[in-house]
Amino acid sequence: MKTLIAIACLTVASAFFLEREAQAATAIVGRLCSISYNGNASGYGASGYVQISVYAGNDCSGASLGSFLLCSENATDGACAANQSYRFTSTSLPVLAQMLLSARQQNTKFTFSKQICNTGSLGCMGPFTFAGSQ
Repeated sequence: MKTLIAIACLTVASAFFLEREAQAATAIVGRLCSISYNGNASGYGASGYVQISVYAGNDCSGASLGSFLLCSENATDGACAANQSYRFTSTSLPVLAQMLLSARQQNTKFTFSKQICNTGSLGCMGPFTFAGSQ
């Protein structure tokens, strides 16, 4: 009986994890609206963070698709992605901020997906791309 309960629990947990991973993989397309860089160490990482907001339309128009933190290494805050692959180094973070500002100025399409946060909830910035003004 205990084995059967354990298998049932594992099955439910696996289904929940797979559903959250599938949600995380959904691509969202929008435009960058605001970008701010803070290079000070905090709960958002040893090298600071970049905060962005994304909207559905050009020039911050349309629906808000969310505000996100792009955290640096050793981030502990719940608003940061749990996966270390989505954290940035002290040298890459300011370069990323400048690239995002340029993309914002050109109204470049910004495609991203949400990932699991340090809190375990879905909603942190995951992989993203931006290329070409369209």
